[in-house]
Amino acid sequence: MTDRIGGDTKRRYISLGSQTTMRFLPQSYPFILLDRVKACYPEEGVCHSVKHITMTDPVLSGHFPGFPIYPGVLIIEAMVQNAGMTATLRELYQTHGSLEGLLEQFRSAVGTTPAEGKQYVLAESRIKNVQPIFPGCAVDLEARLQMARDGMYVFKVCAQVDGADVARGQLTMAEVPVTMAPGMLDQIGSN
Repeated sequence: MTDRIGGDTKRRYISLGSQTTMRFLPQSYPFILLDRVKACYPEEGVCHSVKHITMTDPVLSGHFPGFPIYPGVLIIEAMVQNAGMTATLRELYQTHGSLEGLLEQFRSAVGTTPAEGKQYVLAESRIKNVQPIFPGCAVDLEARLQMARDGMYVFKVCAQVDGADVARGQLTMAEVPVTMAPGMLDQIGSN
């Protein structure tokens, strides 16, 4: 799937293929947990993404041998990545003023990171894991911006498999400069 604009004249969205989705995420393999952005409505602060759980996922060989269950903490991380994607696309949309301008920026900047200078980190999570997730599932992720103020973002998040909730709750994200993120990890490790 390639990057494209969809929807009708009243409610338009941007959809991102896997290559563009990976460019947004500061994580690297195996911790890129979004396969693609199905539909982001940056004006509304809503983003729908998908994570496919396959039997070949490296974490499943040990969680649990003979009875693979996808770890709930990784579903929370997928929800965090989707919320960060929502904040990033919302900010880029405000900068470019239109979905067409946003899409053109992605196409002209192939190989670069669209989210220049900023990164989002988890400040607080209140998530309830409701159901286990098994290989073969497609996990639909939703993030809805509830509040944005002074570099802090509160999202209502949900993960579903076949239309049923598997995890839901609230995430609070903090915006930090990209140059600050490596130093934060050094501080965490020294405490």
